[in-house]
Amino acid sequence: MSVENTEPKPSIVESVHMMEERYHSTREQLYEVNRQAQVMIQKHPAACIAGAFAVGWVIGKLAKRRWLI
Repeated sequence: MSVENTEPKPSIVESVHMMEERYHSTREQLYEVNRQAQVMIQKHPAACIAGAFAVGWVIGKLAKRRWLI
């Protein structure tokens, strides 16, 4: 028993257009995230450096445990 899909499949041109829209939307969102990160780093440079150190330390500890087992 097979169930037929009654929705028409999008054409290649429509698929490409949808992919372009997603690309541009994602690109705009990433630019906004980058801008917000730059503003935060400029306002709180010491906190950002401390946070980056802490994240690196935790990742190092986790990696060390995993690789030694």
